[in-house]
Amino acid sequence: MSEDRKNAKSHRIQVLMDVLSRWGRLDKNQITEHVGRILDEDYEKEAFSRAILRDLADLVKNHRLEVEYFTRDGALLEDYDPEVHKNVFCQWFIPGSEGQVIGSGHIKGLNGYFYAPKILKNDLSIMSGTNQADPRYRHFYFQIGSSFICIKASFEALPFSLILSRTHGSVDQVEIDVIKRKFGKRTCILKVPFAKVSSFKNEEIPGHLFLDIQNEFSVSLTDYQSSNGTHVYKLKMSEADKIRTSGAILNDFTLTNTWKELDLNLVKPFRINKNDSFDVPLLIEIGSEFKMLIV
Repeated sequence: MSEDRKNAKSHRIQVLMDVLSRWGRLDKNQITEHVGRILDEDYEKEAFSRAILRDLADLVKNHRLEVEYFTRDGALLEDYDPEVHKNVFCQWFIPGSEGQVIGSGHIKGLNGYFYAPKILKNDLSIMSGTNQADPRYRHFYFQIGSSFICIKASFEALPFSLILSRTHGSVDQVEIDVIKRKFGKRTCILKVPFAKVSSFKNEEIPGHLFLDIQNEFSVSLTDYQSSNGTHVYKLKMSEADKIRTSGAILNDFTLTNTWKELDLNLVKPFRINKNDSFDVPLLIEIGSEFKMLIV
């Protein structure tokens, strides 16, 4: 192999690793497109696609990446056998990122953290909140700094739940086991770097807030006796759209500012306790720092 080709491959692999570091996990077409755009290559060319596939195989062989196989309907194949399982698709990720979904690397880069169990990985993704809302999904919008973020959950994921807590390092296996034991295997963990959001302590106080999403229409919320509490604003869809659209256009502390423009004579805050159920859309408020819009 010529020195130029060797250097080109080395650079392509570094870009590939950087892409997966940012996005958490991706399939082959997503990896090819991201890497191609960064390298200004035609990612639709078969030769480039084959080169990426060879790179992925080499990286798995050298234990720099791991790969998981899924059936076409999204079920994880724990015992994948190429002789038996033919119609499958794959997702690659950096070792240690098993609990990440597409886009979770972006939250990690903002000193946050998102963990998802294997059963939900193909039904959840993290994306820019500037993307158009999809009626087939539940959307959880929030901001870290000036980044407007959306956790996008397919209705196929229902029922599932989400623990919200403060960042205090990565989610370790003890915390995952406690939360899985308390809430079941369909529970995600979102950590955000805000001082007024309570952190994980133990099974009795697994975080600040528990969100239980059982159906397409409502969310049940439980606050774990946090010192700063949790307030909820019931919204009309037009009010929710105004907040989301402002975020998509301005992308600058919009959830913090735009919600203040609501008519608070009509939109009353409710301090939640345990298993309080609210129809979607709604706005969750923790202290003066953290807001989450659920649409």
